Amino acid sequence: MISGVIDLIFFFDHFVTGTCALYSPYARMIAPTTPTLWLGGVYFFGFWCAYSLDLLALYISINRFFMILFPIKAKLIFEQTFYYTMAFMACLAAAPAWFHIISLAYFTLISNEYTNNIPIAVFTNVPIKGYEKTATNNSVIILVVVSSATFAMNLMTFGGIMYKIRGHTIKKTEIKMAIYSVFLFLSQQSYTCLFYTGYFGGSFPDLSISYFAKVIKPWAYVIFCLTPAVSLMCLSKNVRSIVLEFVKGRKIGSSQMGTTQIKTIKETIIAPSRRLNQV
Repeated sequence: MISGVIDLIFFFDHFVTGTCALYSPYARMIAPTTPTLWLGGVYFFGFWCAYSLDLLALYISINRFFMILFPIKAKLIFEQTFYYTMAFMACLAAAPAWFHIISLAYFTLISNEYTNNIPIAVFTNVPIKGYEKTATNNSVIILVVVSSATFAMNLMTFGGIMYKIRGHTIKKTEIKMAIYSVFLFLSQQSYTCLFYTGYFGGSFPDLSISYFAKVIKPWAYVIFCLTPAVSLMCLSKNVRSIVLEFVKGRKIGSSQMGTTQIKTIKETIIAPSRRLNQV
């Protein structure tokens, strides 16, 4: 739920400040602007969402590992510490880029041979004196540490699954949720790699690499945001049933009229809730 909300917010933020900025008509509408503090908040929020999603992927991988090996104790501990952990992760995601909140950000227009001399908008900020390289350094550190930890936890999770399979004590639900964790990790890493290729590519002799990454990044981001929803639909029978019932109800509503039909739609949509953690 939390990951889905952040996905939606991040998608809107990225769509407005990144994807649409690549289209000349929209770019001319939003750029150039003068540096402002509220745009600095938007700039910071993009970093916060990215860090939060990476930390959530790590949290999910840790959860899967302990739920497989110690299901009863792990469930109790994770339930008791959930809100505290989420609050801590929210603060932790803000820590590496806190200075962006008080920095000024703005949109500017650029046009060169790599954009076919068509103007595009770029969302950037005015770094605070003394913090010019801090954001880049922090991003690299977080990418390496969190990605390595998530990768290691996913490997340990599948090691735990193999151990449980030998004793015939593993449930299909746990295997599928572990696969879900891996899908989430891979989608995030594919986007992150493109993001940093474009980010650091500005220092390459051939800037075409940087601009290519910027063009591909919006499409990678769509995959990044849709992966959790698509993975759950593929792996969870209950989720598929709920979605199909909802779609079926909408079709009934568009093709039939009257009180009886409206009542049927409501009964279809407001069906008895199912446990989403059962796959």
